[in-house]
Amino acid sequence: MKKRILSVLAAACLCLMCVTGCSETSSEKDDSKALSQAEQTSQTSETSQETTTQSTITTQTSSESQTTTTTEETTTTTSAETTEQTTTTSASSQQAQPPVPTQRTTANTTAAKPTETTKAQTTASKVKRVKGTSPNISFYQSRLVVAGDSVAAGYNAYGYIPDNHNLAIKNVSVTSYRNYTFNATGQWLGIVESIEKMKPSLILTSMGANDCLISPSLYGQRYRDYLKRLRAASPDSIILVGALTPTALKTNYPHVTINIVRSFNAQLKALAESMDDKVIYFDAFSVVVEDNGVYMDPNFAAFDGFHLQEKAYEELLRVMAVTLDSHGAKEKITARENG
Repeated sequence: MKKRILSVLAAACLCLMCVTGCSETSSEKDDSKALSQAEQTSQTSETSQETTTQSTITTQTSSESQTTTTTEETTTTTSAETTEQTTTTSASSQQAQPPVPTQRTTANTTAAKPTETTKAQTTASKVKRVKGTSPNISFYQSRLVVAGDSVAAGYNAYGYIPDNHNLAIKNVSVTSYRNYTFNATGQWLGIVESIEKMKPSLILTSMGANDCLISPSLYGQRYRDYLKRLRAASPDSIILVGALTPTALKTNYPHVTINIVRSFNAQLKALAESMDDKVIYFDAFSVVVEDNGVYMDPNFAAFDGFHLQEKAYEELLRVMAVTLDSHGAKEKITARENG
């Protein structure tokens, strides 16, 4: 009973780690959009001849009409890091307090159906599930260091990794990650600086939901630069590049669309495959998505339709271990630690 209460509180804490926007500043988007003017001109003429001695020509011309429709886009987006861009934010100062029941009720009340703007975004796709289990789950879990946003922070929130292995907190994005520090090493250091000091055997990095305003190509470019910094900080670590997870059918975060998630994940997969053999793509998306390949399985979704319940992290760790086994990770880690 005590464990169940703690799990509910942890789920509520994660959901308070809201993804309040996206990492790109207002300079990277147009302030307004205008529809071009359309012109339509028609001219009709009628000619009739009344008699052989007299003819009357009547010409009717319709004047040009112009209709100009201008739509201004005034949606104001709040970036996940705009309020923190100029200062370094410590992880300890941003820890969410356990919510009271009224907060959970409010979150459920405001949940909304995701906005899908194109047919492609809701098109079902076949999901490839990873089956089986691994005897090495504990081996990997004890060495796992997690870096990223509030979804990544769930591994620590639910107790699957200790505090000194956690480099994840709400609002982190591939654009803003340099602004956050963590006390995992006894010093307040950034993600890359912490990795350089820790030099862990196994790293999982996962971020992207707070980058939803930038293009997939720019996201991929920035993520590549970030991974290069991680690799330089710890040359022998195995790095898992975690895929973004989808939102549920009802969610408080409709801006994180399936189209964005799929596009970003395609960038991550290609990026991981282009680097050395110790950089591995971890398909977290397929672990928690429904069979239709669009929305998060409600059995895994927290009440805000974006964050994950504890059971989701149990399944993620299972699939993570199987994925690592398929790349010979245990042997590589053992050789590194014994060498």
